[in-house]
Amino acid sequence: MANIIETLNDSNYWWKEEIVLQYYERDIFSQISKYISMPQIIAFTGLRRVGKNR
Repeated sequence: MANIIETLNDSNYWWKEEIVLQYYERDIFSQISKYISMPQIIAFTGLRRVGKNR
């Protein structure tokens, strides 16, 4: 088992680097933040690759 972990770590060198998360608060966040605590599903629709998931 240790051999597998070593091999995975060697093959994935970026696992050893520190993970830096970047967060950009969108203008829409202030408008939808009041719905976050509700037990409902919120769906965002729109064109592909325009930043709905960021």
